[in-house]
Amino acid sequence: MSTTRVVETAIDDYGDSYIYSDDQKSGWELPGHVITDLFFSNQNPPDMLAKNIDINDKNFNLKPGQIRFFRSDVYPTEQVYAELPMKEKPAKLKDLFYHSTITVDYIIIVKGEIAMQVGDKQVVLKAGDTVVQRGAAHAWHNYTNEVASIMGVMIGVEVPEQFIQVDTVQPD
Repeated sequence: MSTTRVVETAIDDYGDSYIYSDDQKSGWELPGHVITDLFFSNQNPPDMLAKNIDINDKNFNLKPGQIRFFRSDVYPTEQVYAELPMKEKPAKLKDLFYHSTITVDYIIIVKGEIAMQVGDKQVVLKAGDTVVQRGAAHAWHNYTNEVASIMGVMIGVEVPEQFIQVDTVQPD
């Protein structure tokens, strides 16, 4: 499992800058994905003097104002699909991992190639491409033989009236 180095800076009581922490963070697994939570805040905007807190609830649906900075390693989808027990397999591969979150997300593809499924459309994204995800149901698929990675910031928002919750990949 990969780790991500997270360097967190801060200012002391006198306004002097320092390195607060320099740690390797490891992730937690969902089928086909390893999610590494890099930073979490219960408020938006975050308090500049508050330290990073550990996120206890791995659920992707954040409360309004919460912020989550994360990395997701996406494993080859066809292999993951083939290894799933029949009772956990959707009828169509494109429906695997399909979900929606009550967040606005800012995503960047940092390694490899990802196919993002939204409704009937699929967009192929490569390293350097970005996505602004605003509540649409979606899935991340990797149709290559290499692990791909995305990084992003999720911000919890008020639920709009027309939002449709799709919960196929929420962690336990």
